[in-house]
Amino acid sequence: MSDLSPDLDPDLRRALADLADARGLAEPGDRDLTPEAAQRLLAAEAAPVHEHAHRLALRHDDLLRRLGQ
Repeated sequence: MSDLSPDLDPDLRRALADLADARGLAEPGDRDLTPEAAQRLLAAEAAPVHEHAHRLALRHDDLLRRLGQ
């Protein structure tokens, strides 16, 4: 994978690169968002969401089982 998306808006690409850098997820010296930095950024953002979803699923296990029947 060499590029995230050829049609990604340059301003958005820079903003994502800045965010990845600010969170310590970009490689030193990166001036653009690399696919690897994007993956690390998305994983870092997704982890708390997955954890919260898991806690909700455990808390409402009975309801989810009944809805699945």
